[in-house]
Amino acid sequence: MAVPLPIPTTPLSSLLNLDDFERSAEATLKPKSWAYYASAADDGWTAEQSKAIWQYVRFRPRVLRDVGNHVDMRVQIAGIESRLPFMVSPAAMGKLAHKDGELCIVKGAGRVGIPYAPSNHASVSHHHLASAALPSQPLFFQLYVHRERWRSEKQLAEAKELGHKAVIVTVDVAVPGNRELDLRTGLDENTVLLANPGIEVGKKAFAMATTSATIDASLSWKDLDWVKKASGGLAVLVKGIHTVEDAILAEQYGADGIFLSNHGGRQVNTASTPLEVLLEIRQSAPHLLASPFRFTVILDGGLRRGTDIVKALCLGAHACSLGRPFMYSLVYGEDGVEKVARVLEEEVVRCSTMTVNGKAPAPNGISASAYSDKRRQLVSLVDSLRSAGASTEIDLPRIADIGNQSAGKSSLVEAIGGIKVPRDAGTCTRCPMEIRLRSSPGEWTCRVFLRFETDVSGRAIESVREVPFGDAVTDPNAVEAILRRAQLAILNPQNFDKKFFLNLSDDEVMQAKSDPAAAGLEKQLSFSQNLICIDVTGPVTDLAFLDLPGIISNSDEPDDITLIENMVRQSITGNCLILLTITIRDDFQNQKAVLLAKEADPEGKRTIGVLTKPDTLQTGEHPSWLDLLENRRHHLTNGYFVTKQPAPEDLKKNLTYKKAREAEKQFFATSQPWKSLEAGTQRHLGTDHLTSFLSDRLGRYIAEKLPKIQVDLAASIAQVTAAIDALPPPPSSDPTTEICTRIAAVQHNLDQLVQGSSALAHLIQAKNREDRRFMNALRATKPLFIPFEANEEDEIKTWESKAVSSSADNLPAPTTPLRMTPDQLRAHIQESFCSLSIIISDTVEYMRTPVSKSVNQLVEQHFGASLNEELRSIASMTTAEVLEGLFVRAAARLDENLKLDRIPYTQNEHYFVSTRDAVLAKLRSARASKNGGGKIVQTADGRESAYTVSIALAQLSAMGFQGLKEEDLEKLLPADPYETELEAAAQASAYWTVAYKRTIDNVPLIIDASVIRPLPHAISEALHGRLLSGGSQELERLVAESPELAEQRVELNLRKKRLDEVKKVLFAYGR
Repeated sequence: MAVPLPIPTTPLSSLLNLDDFERSAEATLKPKSWAYYASAADDGWTAEQSKAIWQYVRFRPRVLRDVGNHVDMRVQIAGIESRLPFMVSPAAMGKLAHKDGELCIVKGAGRVGIPYAPSNHASVSHHHLASAALPSQPLFFQLYVHRERWRSEKQLAEAKELGHKAVIVTVDVAVPGNRELDLRTGLDENTVLLANPGIEVGKKAFAMATTSATIDASLSWKDLDWVKKASGGLAVLVKGIHTVEDAILAEQYGADGIFLSNHGGRQVNTASTPLEVLLEIRQSAPHLLASPFRFTVILDGGLRRGTDIVKALCLGAHACSLGRPFMYSLVYGEDGVEKVARVLEEEVVRCSTMTVNGKAPAPNGISASAYSDKRRQLVSLVDSLRSAGASTEIDLPRIADIGNQSAGKSSLVEAIGGIKVPRDAGTCTRCPMEIRLRSSPGEWTCRVFLRFETDVSGRAIESVREVPFGDAVTDPNAVEAILRRAQLAILNPQNFDKKFFLNLSDDEVMQAKSDPAAAGLEKQLSFSQNLICIDVTGPVTDLAFLDLPGIISNSDEPDDITLIENMVRQSITGNCLILLTITIRDDFQNQKAVLLAKEADPEGKRTIGVLTKPDTLQTGEHPSWLDLLENRRHHLTNGYFVTKQPAPEDLKKNLTYKKAREAEKQFFATSQPWKSLEAGTQRHLGTDHLTSFLSDRLGRYIAEKLPKIQVDLAASIAQVTAAIDALPPPPSSDPTTEICTRIAAVQHNLDQLVQGSSALAHLIQAKNREDRRFMNALRATKPLFIPFEANEEDEIKTWESKAVSSSADNLPAPTTPLRMTPDQLRAHIQESFCSLSIIISDTVEYMRTPVSKSVNQLVEQHFGASLNEELRSIASMTTAEVLEGLFVRAAARLDENLKLDRIPYTQNEHYFVSTRDAVLAKLRSARASKNGGGKIVQTADGRESAYTVSIALAQLSAMGFQGLKEEDLEKLLPADPYETELEAAAQASAYWTVAYKRTIDNVPLIIDASVIRPLPHAISEALHGRLLSGGSQELERLVAESPELAEQRVELNLRKKRLDEVKKVLFAYGR
């Protein structure tokens, strides 16, 4: 039998705020019931701090603002509209306070038009709650995932069937918190059964109340996809987010929104308050606060005043949610629930009027969040960078709208920009338009600019400039006429005169378009890369995008087809978000724009699809396009949107922008299949949703690319600066001084070259290598005299073998048998000098290459391609003539030296005699060995006896023959019949050695003195004589900069100037 609940003693009419409701509930409810609603983890510190922290947030009210209009407090929560910026949080056991429990909350919330999320463990069945809700009242389903997943799948299917609009997955109750107040009051089974007779009661009352024992503790981020599928595609919100990191993960894993909630302080004591988490998100992940259409952030915790709600909204939250105050109000039934909502509504409206100029702190537009200020700065930054010419140097983020002609692109531009563009055929196919929207508090205002980035030939101009075209207009319908004239001005840069084009009548504009020659515009371009820029300020969403000409398949000018396609290809590469406009009227695959988008973005990461003309769909055609909208085929990371723009007959009625948007909303709200789509999909319907998404996506894309933009800018500046520094100085106004300075620089470098300084040591190093090669080659020509007759083959072979093994570099030497007469021997030694001529000639030729290369490099450095080609050629030829003369002189001196070497003469008698005696001793020894001894004393086995030799030398010394050596003992041998020939051979060999020693020094010295050392003076003198011999006109011609270098200098200085301007823009943003 149900126990009757106590009735509050304090009249409802006397309650003024939410604290009054709490005090009344505490006085009315039984202690155990009160404990269940009011309990918190441990000593309740976190719950108290969640309320107290709001007092540290201060308002900065503005005054003297028009606050007479009604404050529109509507907000979007996961794509569902709420009349007020707050909702009722899920809380269980409503029957502890009222016999009808959660039915009172459904009815009270319905009266004020706010969403309600009944608890997974509500004390009233969800069927009853759904039946009690008003037809338009949104209900959300709160879910604790059961460890037996099939149970939760069944609940989700029922929620979908009951018409719930979203699923709130509570994720912070893997285990129950330590709620001491529950334990102190002894919450028992009877209390739980009173609130929900159907609940399964276990042994522990606390566990029974929270049913946490049944919660799946293994739940992970990947399971969000399972929840979405099990719910039939309902929006999924994650409740229990305590950190910015988890907020980011929620978005990454596909959640449609989050609840910043610490579960009323009932779980982890000393955890962060929801306000602190909101501030973390505001600082570290502001993109999450950008748009409630894309991702909804709801603050739930510690809210007790309407001022708290306004503070949360001003800090970026999209909506708020309250639980305990509505549970306390249940003691008054549905009237109490309604009054809590009305009290909050009054406080929110009053606070908004006094502090935020009478405007809703969280309007449907996205300009109110803190992130929108940052996004506005980012979009403006990129526009400023583009105006400064940065796009010619850096790949700037942008949105480019592409589509086939007649795909509804013009209508989409009008809908997003709130402007009216020319629509007659061919009007907007000759130049691109850049639409720049800026949210501002003033009235709607449009200004048109012409941005010139290229000259008539399509080359970049020195300074990108934006020229105002016409006056600012406040009537969107007046923009069309200005745009027609702006395009004529863009296509006629030679005749550019703003007044001329602005003063053209409508008939003259049409004539200039159809027959330019008749209008005096004979040189009108068929196409221009320069742009028409349209600046719109006022109550618009911050956005900028490039509208490209519609892609055509037929034209009177075949080149136009390729021209437009190439422009589209060029515009959608790199850091470009592709807004792909696709008409539902034509087959998706057959639209050229689709193919170009896939070509530029094969993975679909940068493309945003927009389906137009949904009103043209016929019965049975919806499924394939719904598959596209819901991203089931032709997947795009950013998905697809559908917009409905005015039909041709509507355009004739001159529908206002506001009426067109209202008609679009009405179409999707009343037409099938659009009105039956899930909430998540419905957020992809309509121009407002598309515009909000584009603004948010562009802002995040710019923020993502900004660090790379800064790096690229620094790299470009460094590269251009290095290129400018690498250029030679510009031509001097004093040609004579210029030439003399360059010749002096060449001479200075040549001095370093011949001295072998560390910077220019390569020539001397090459000469040293060649000197060593010459010495080795010459040594290999030494004649070899064999002290045997020609018929003594064994001895000859042995002698040659020894000679080869000791010869330099193992090179074979010419051999001469002993049978030659002394005269023949002398003739032979003369012939050995014939090979010297060849070796010296080779040496001279070998030195030509390093000398010519080194000298030419220096001349090229100072008279090279950077200067006038004629000057370069003269310097090069003059240098070549000098080098040739030096080598000719060296060859003559070497030839004269060679002739002298062939005359047997030396003053180096001491070296000659010692060498001759050593050679003669060797020859004699060889002969003696052949005749049976080889040495004066030998042992029995043929080996020398050092002891016997020493005894012999000692005895000879005692006899007065002092200073004898072992080889002198060989003179005691009997006379050889070939002694005369041996002496001749020894003399010839000795002279060759003396000449060799002389030659290996003289030849390198002659080359050094004749070629290397004269280089600086000879080349400097020749250049002076040749280059300074002409008149002043010739000198001016010679120092004039080459056309190629002049063009390069202008281009680099242009780039440097442009990059400096871009740097200033970035620096200004950084401040």
